[in-house]
Amino acid sequence: MNPAVGRWLLESIGDEVGPPSVQHALGLSKVMPLLAPLHTGLLKNAHDAGCDAQMTRWVYVGLVEHARAARRPEIASQGEKKAPA
Repeated sequence: MNPAVGRWLLESIGDEVGPPSVQHALGLSKVMPLLAPLHTGLLKNAHDAGCDAQMTRWVYVGLVEHARAARRPEIASQGEKKAPA
């Protein structure tokens, strides 16, 4: 993952990221539990082309949801919707 995106992701969940010079290139084993926790079973077959493609898709979906939630805090994480008030 792009180090800038990795840094943003870790910062947004409250992890310590250190000074700006510290890079955070995250692999699928770190990113899947953060962005696609329901699909971490795919990690068992990592390095299989089809499985890696599925994980990449779920990371993308998770990043989009995470970015939307960061931009609009009223959107619940993991695609859950809040009940109307």
